[in-house]
Amino acid sequence: MKPAFLSQIQSCSAAIALAYLAVACSPGSDSSSSNTDASIPQEIGPDHIEIVYKFDVGKRYIYEFDMAYQTDFGDALGGMIPKGQGATQTQEYAISVIEETASGGRILEFTFQRNQFDMNMGGMKTSFDSNAPIDPTDPSSLMFEAFSKAIGQVIKVELDADSKIISVSGTETIRDSILESAPPQIAGMIEGTFSNLYIENLTVPTGLPMQHVKPGDSWPSNITQNLGVLGTMMADLQYQFKKMENHEGADCAQIAFSGTIRGRPNKEADGEMKQLMDITGGQTFGKQWYDPEVGQFTDSAIQQDLKMKVAVPGLPEEAMEGGGLTVEISQKISRKLLRVESISDPKPEEETVEN
Repeated sequence: MKPAFLSQIQSCSAAIALAYLAVACSPGSDSSSSNTDASIPQEIGPDHIEIVYKFDVGKRYIYEFDMAYQTDFGDALGGMIPKGQGATQTQEYAISVIEETASGGRILEFTFQRNQFDMNMGGMKTSFDSNAPIDPTDPSSLMFEAFSKAIGQVIKVELDADSKIISVSGTETIRDSILESAPPQIAGMIEGTFSNLYIENLTVPTGLPMQHVKPGDSWPSNITQNLGVLGTMMADLQYQFKKMENHEGADCAQIAFSGTIRGRPNKEADGEMKQLMDITGGQTFGKQWYDPEVGQFTDSAIQQDLKMKVAVPGLPEEAMEGGGLTVEISQKISRKLLRVESISDPKPEEETVEN
């Protein structure tokens, strides 16, 4: 049987990997972003475009989110902790635009449609596809059942007229129902996957300029996110509109970014999954493609490399010397718009009455 601290380390590793997709996606409601730069011209010319996020009422946007990460613990404890862990995860989700609010905002319905992952946690390999039947004899069947519960459940997201997120509701109900049957070693991963911050990150991107831009223009984005027991993450990013190009059959703006990631621990956290995290080095870079016709970022490719100290209750004393384990995480992340569909009238009963 694996030591209890190993399960905590594995869950910690997965939760950190999930949390840091925020650098490439939305800053969410718990963060601040600054997008001002003197290099952005004040006068709008014919080669300038407005990069804004749009959600058309009556449309459903189907996205695929892919993440692959590799965690390296080095030679901690002479092999008591496996040196490497890895996982890949694919989530397909839908964002349905239900109605326009009185102030010009939008009411969205977010649903997970499919969840797949492959994990190698210290020699324990497991795979899952929510579209496939669960084998009850599989040792990981309880974990699979937990993640299957989220498929199709509705999370409501409200946006203002500028496509900024006002509120997210429904994640707590889903998370609580999943945790009821989930094994404790994946609690951290569940908390990260079914949080408001995670949903915000998958719904609306960050790094949008505040003004019209032309190829060559650049702007900064400074993000601070409260990650609960994991601490606080800060990212200082620089974006640049590289060029207009044909990307998968559409005329898109290619936007590149790079920057640094920092983090400080939450020393006041408590509970079984208390974790102290101190990022000692972090880099991220990538590209995103914005389709002006669709009004969405239709594709992205991101690399993140983090080095940190992690302290988890239950680790032997020798692992905690020097402030905890040194952990290196390398991640590749992508988010792709698969298709845009039309949805039926969200209030068909009213149409029936009128007719």
